Amino acid sequence: MTEKDHSDDTLLPSPTPHRPPHHHEQQHEGLITTTPITLQSSLPHTPSTITSIIHPSLHTGIQVRKISSKGQIAPRILTLSRDLFTLFLSHHRVAGDGGNEEKLKQFFDKVSNTSQKAYCKFASAIAGFPVQAKRDIRVIDVADILFVQSGFIGSRKLEAGKRENENENDKGGDAVVDERKVISIFYKDMKSIDLLVEGEEEREWILGALREVREAYGRRKEDGGVGRLELLLRYAWYDTDCNKSGYIDQSEFLQLLSRINIYLKQEEAIHIYKKFIKEQRNRNQRKSKLSLRNFNKQQGITLEECVYLLRKIKKILNTSSENDKVKQHDSTDHQRKEISDAIFDRLFGPEKEVVSAREFLHEFLHWKQNDRSATLEDVQKLFEKLNGMELSQLEIDHDDEEEARRVDCRKDGDDHGSEQGENEAMIDRLHFAEYLFGPHNDAFRPDKAKFDRTLMDKPLSHFWINTSHNTYLSGDQLKSLSSVEMYAAALQRGCKCLEIDCWDSDSKTNTPMVYHGYTVTSKIPFHEIISCVKAYVDVNPETLPIILSLENHCTHPFQKAMAQTLETTLGDALYIPKPGVLVLPTPMELVGKVLIKGKRSAETDDDETITLESVDQTLSDGKDIPSEPILPKICPELARLTMFNGVKYRDFEQSNEMPCTDMHSFSETKLSKLIKDPVNDPLWRKYNVDHLSRTYPAGGRVDSSNYNPVVAWSLGCQLVALNFQTDDSAMVLNDGRFRENGGCGYVLRPESTFPMNEEGGTSKGRVMLRIRVLAAACLPKPNGDIAGEIIDPFIVVRVHDMIESAKVDGSSSSSPKSNVIKELAGKSITGVKNSVVKETTKKSNAIKSSMLHQVHTLETTERKTETVKDNGFCPQWDNSEIFSITVNCPDVAMVEIVVMDDDGGGLLDDTVCKAAIPVACLRQGYRSVRLNDQFGSQHGPYGFARLLLDVCIEPCP
Repeated sequence: MTEKDHSDDTLLPSPTPHRPPHHHEQQHEGLITTTPITLQSSLPHTPSTITSIIHPSLHTGIQVRKISSKGQIAPRILTLSRDLFTLFLSHHRVAGDGGNEEKLKQFFDKVSNTSQKAYCKFASAIAGFPVQAKRDIRVIDVADILFVQSGFIGSRKLEAGKRENENENDKGGDAVVDERKVISIFYKDMKSIDLLVEGEEEREWILGALREVREAYGRRKEDGGVGRLELLLRYAWYDTDCNKSGYIDQSEFLQLLSRINIYLKQEEAIHIYKKFIKEQRNRNQRKSKLSLRNFNKQQGITLEECVYLLRKIKKILNTSSENDKVKQHDSTDHQRKEISDAIFDRLFGPEKEVVSAREFLHEFLHWKQNDRSATLEDVQKLFEKLNGMELSQLEIDHDDEEEARRVDCRKDGDDHGSEQGENEAMIDRLHFAEYLFGPHNDAFRPDKAKFDRTLMDKPLSHFWINTSHNTYLSGDQLKSLSSVEMYAAALQRGCKCLEIDCWDSDSKTNTPMVYHGYTVTSKIPFHEIISCVKAYVDVNPETLPIILSLENHCTHPFQKAMAQTLETTLGDALYIPKPGVLVLPTPMELVGKVLIKGKRSAETDDDETITLESVDQTLSDGKDIPSEPILPKICPELARLTMFNGVKYRDFEQSNEMPCTDMHSFSETKLSKLIKDPVNDPLWRKYNVDHLSRTYPAGGRVDSSNYNPVVAWSLGCQLVALNFQTDDSAMVLNDGRFRENGGCGYVLRPESTFPMNEEGGTSKGRVMLRIRVLAAACLPKPNGDIAGEIIDPFIVVRVHDMIESAKVDGSSSSSPKSNVIKELAGKSITGVKNSVVKETTKKSNAIKSSMLHQVHTLETTERKTETVKDNGFCPQWDNSEIFSITVNCPDVAMVEIVVMDDDGGGLLDDTVCKAAIPVACLRQGYRSVRLNDQFGSQHGPYGFARLLLDVCIEPCP
């Protein structure tokens, strides 16, 4: 298993919503929260085992110390809400449990909502005491947590605090923190809360609880057990229900609409809200339910009622005639409908309200979705999951008799909904809509998304490996901060090759420092990075191998210190190679190991280093920054630990004769030059069969921008290094590529990246890709902001593809020159003699001029939809264009999808969210695309965002 797959499949046990406290909890205080229905029921109700996982002290508050960026250490209380989904860091212990709830409510009845900011009202209700500023209490939702780490200085805030402490230590300042007691919680926008716990026991309580809660939440979200809208409101409810009454009033409802990107005129929204309140009161009166809700005293709606009301608003937005600017695509009655209803009508008929398992299988999965392997048993299991979803039960209570009838039909079976019998499983329109946008209908092939151990028996050189360039930098290449945090973030993002630039320091203890040489980037100690890597391996013992790419500028005393740090810190996790390796090991043979890439000799590699003095001149000349002089010779202690020996590239004739542990690094500029020569293409592919190639951005990219990785991937280059700190198209493609194989960081290269056979290249597999954008759901605001304008979304679809062509002029395929090319391009390349290669190299220019016009070209095709105004909640593109794009290399090509907010065009448009899927991993039919934030994750408000596409892939003639 990979580090993302080794968790227990059992969901975290959770208390029932109204369970009595255990006997040992009765004297404890507990956190007051008005838990929405989806929180408690998102986890199994097994309270008998809850205390074995979540220590009760977490619910009443654990004393910790918060570390600031100035090195100040202050006492705080860390509390986990009883619904297990919210963390609170406060100055004082939070309010008591059930017995004090009414007292708090009475207190808030006396508080004027207009005199306090929403945050202060919320924080005061939670804490049980007046809160005057945001710093008084910190609130973190589990959905916002990116990752948690412990045991080392691994955040920019901690690094700044440590420096401040070291500077002030002689003046009586706080002592340097004990790294073993540090916990760093990274959440929305890579903010961190850094805590110092009292002891090992408390540390394990906190880490264990956070791990279990996050895994449980993630599994529940991914298995589609809760409706998208229910999850979205669960996430937004804490901020919306400011006084924690369990209801939201009219003002809060209007704020909620704006937050989730719904635009209605204020008078219309108020009318809908008041009408619903009145109807609900009347229904309760008719059903004698006044004892459950007294509307004379408590005005507002619950989360469950809000879900129901928002579904009604969604239907209004997508069927309203005033928004009907275009006719429904290929609709016979030209009436606008919600996209899920339009698809349901087209597939199963407008007269139906439910669909049987057999109809779903044959009319939908087999015919439309092209899923020929699906069986009736698969559909029945799917229907069981869908019908077990948590959805607002007000659908049954509020709708008419037909709605109730079809829900009963869905549950029990009915001849009206199916001709196959009374006991056949069915789903209704609501559950069909949840399926369309849900994880079970993901556009990414589920078999490709899972970790496949059977593919991991090949040498390392047969894999694409997730790789970072200058990993330590948080910004540009000249003056940005260097931080261990960047290594932690890269590892969490799936990176398996980290770069470390090592230099001598002024320290008398021979402490190597890491920074970008000859620039003003800040410095971090080498040993702190290695501690970060070791901590990751300890938490993820089944991780596939991590490669540390050392750019070594150190003298021998500092090199010896590096070797000692690697051995003592990593211990058994450090892989020490045996001499005379003939074939590279497989990833599975190196599970949990850290490998070193560096040098075992004095020869320089092709890596480029920036100097401030040369930047202006090289950029003005249009050239790369010059490489550094020959690096110091490598001391034996460090050479002994080095698995991959970086060697300067001269030509592939020599390279293919090198040991498999020797490897090259190619700059982006060198890459561009090499692929222009048609002779290099087959030779490079042959080299990549047994050796590793690393590529990296050109030295002139001082802004840390990235090159398109598809070119290097297509040649079989394994280590395509990118600047992970930069939010750009290349990183979107990288995240999409390495989502494959369970996100383990290793993806088996396709056949087209190996030496080609005589019958041709990748053009044999050309396909026609047709994509139509249909709708989106629950889109966030740019940067995941809570406030701001309602977005005006439009969708950008890009296909990044490689065109490989060899046009022959004036010669038949049987000509001597053509035969030379065929020999080089064929499988027989492994047997080509040096004399043949030399002769061909000498004649390469003549061959190119007379025979070959084009060899490798990156082609990016872009299409855009129209803009949907004022709707990020449920935008539809009713008559969108079908984007038809020929894909020449489908096993390497990538589809990139970006949701933009139209702010007038050009640079004013904001990126909302994005995704990328390899064409080889793309499923056909009506498919749902999960959308990511700038860190390649689905945390916070991005966890609910989805895009619905209609995809068709056909072979080209």
